[in-house]
Amino acid sequence: MKNAVSLILLLAMLAPGCVDHEIESPVDSFVFGRYYGYCAGDCFHAFVVKENSLYQSENETYPSKDAPWSLPSLRLLSEDQKALVADLPSLIPQSLLNTSETVIGCPDCGDFGAIYIELNQNGNKRFWYVDNAIQEQELKDFITTIHERINLLVN
Repeated sequence: MKNAVSLILLLAMLAPGCVDHEIESPVDSFVFGRYYGYCAGDCFHAFVVKENSLYQSENETYPSKDAPWSLPSLRLLSEDQKALVADLPSLIPQSLLNTSETVIGCPDCGDFGAIYIELNQNGNKRFWYVDNAIQEQELKDFITTIHERINLLVN
């Protein structure tokens, strides 16, 4: 099983379109997750990387697109799980880093669901709610990678 997970992780890291971007300073914390509004179960998954550890949110509150996602209750995950997502901040597309928008596309409007990304660096918090049906290729590849990593963490 570990060999299969390692192979999937390696393939995901080598996926075309996922280009490493230089994050100029250390990341204080990185939050990523996905959510679906019209869902019968298993609708919310959020993870926080901070203080050199990975946590999973135990909160399943539908987010407001006007503010960062509130994740008050966190459960520590293993070092192996943390290793699965260690590179995610470096994969954030430059187009996302360059925008001042916090809502990209129409997240969860057509029952497509959405992802949430939050980057905290040097006391500055940036967050984005991103439509799963977005067409811009670099962002679409990043969304696919986020979903693949979440699948590895929850399965």
